[in-house]
Amino acid sequence: MLDRYLDMTQDDDPALTGVTGEPRAELRAQRLENRKSEAGYKNASARCTREVSAAEHACAMKAPSPNEWEACFDPH
Repeated sequence: MLDRYLDMTQDDDPALTGVTGEPRAELRAQRLENRKSEAGYKNASARCTREVSAAEHACAMKAPSPNEWEACFDPH
């Protein structure tokens, strides 16, 4: 679920601006792997496992955008 969010937000990375084709795909994959190795990602992943309900998970996996993904966890 968290990987899905990272994937949806990766295209906003300024490092990818102006890069196209295979070089973009390689850079994008490398940036995703770098983010997954960060302590913040590992902490968020552990929290997801402990705290996310089945309904929130299902909502997040169907969300077509980062904003809608985030709304799945809105307490309102």
